[in-house]
Amino acid sequence: MHLIQNDQLTKLITRFALAISIITGLTLPLGYGLIGYYNLSDSLLFKAKIKAHAQSEIITSLPNTWMYAENRTNGILSREPVALDNEYIEVFDNEEELVTSTGSKIDGINIQRSYPLYDINKVVGRVTVKASLDDLLINVIWSLILGAVLSGLIYFILRWLPVRALQRISTELYIEKERAEKTLQAVSEAVILTDAKGEILYSNALAKTMLGDKLEGQIASTLLHIKDQMTGLAVESALCKALRLGVMAKCNRQSILETTTHKKYPSRSTRHLSLINKVTFLVLYFA
Repeated sequence: MHLIQNDQLTKLITRFALAISIITGLTLPLGYGLIGYYNLSDSLLFKAKIKAHAQSEIITSLPNTWMYAENRTNGILSREPVALDNEYIEVFDNEEELVTSTGSKIDGINIQRSYPLYDINKVVGRVTVKASLDDLLINVIWSLILGAVLSGLIYFILRWLPVRALQRISTELYIEKERAEKTLQAVSEAVILTDAKGEILYSNALAKTMLGDKLEGQIASTLLHIKDQMTGLAVESALCKALRLGVMAKCNRQSILETTTHKKYPSRSTRHLSLINKVTFLVLYFA
């Protein structure tokens, strides 16, 4: 029984440790990737907005021909008001024709953000800023490796250390249980252990000799028939009294135990029955 319970608890600990390690291993790269992506997106949108505002003076002064002033437009894109940082900027007119571009062209996976160009309140074009996602992807891969290492460490700590402690404690409890059973088997009194409903959970050898071999699972009250020696009338057993009142109970010295096989065991001393945590311990002193 203890092995089955240990296996169930081990499986529960393993599942818990595995779930936490997986969450940790995935959260680190995903969190880093999402935060990095949104930060880069915000940075590109900010630069596109700044570059678009920087073009407002030339657009206002040359509302119909600003798209032909490529040198002035390109110079403003390259220098004002924020410098480029490995981005590629393109300017398009209202008909989506490329006016000018600056910076290094982006190959591979990239992200781009645009901001409209205004001539007072009229949209006359847009500025698009592109950046490569290669650096972000490399950092996500490194964070994935780090997350895998951390998840493995967490799995080891949450799984192996508690399981080893559980196995050690279970072994100690099993040894104590075996010692207790050997002690109960060696005593000169019949001992019966029942649950709160009176169902027999354990009985030692002498109890089996007095009441029968197959006691576990039976209701103790159906096996224990206590009578008064003087009157021969049935009296309430200590078991029933303890279960009914929820306190320690005992029979008097004038009792006789009569089994289902009609064997009679006169009392030679007091019989004690105690109720502890809804489990009864019945010790029979009959000769």
